[in-house]
Amino acid sequence: MNPTIGRIVHYTLPDGHSAGQIRPAIVVRVWDDSYRAIQLQVFVDGTNDGFDNGVVWKTSVMQSDSGEPENGRWHWPKRENA
Repeated sequence: MNPTIGRIVHYTLPDGHSAGQIRPAIVVRVWDDSYRAIQLQVFVDGTNDGFDNGVVWKTSVMQSDSGEPENGRWHWPKRENA
């Protein structure tokens, strides 16, 4: 799957006391399909994640190489079995 504008992906927080925590993010721009670099608006848990508000801008974020959570990178949400 290729990321497209408006899709929801998961972003793994890279720093602070919430490092490694996964947060939802909306794709706002796709830079290059071959590198999977995208711009994101990440929905964080405000001050609980160390931010002043609930949305954080992340630029040129690369996809996780393994498809699993990796700090500072995005990955596709896992599907739950019904």
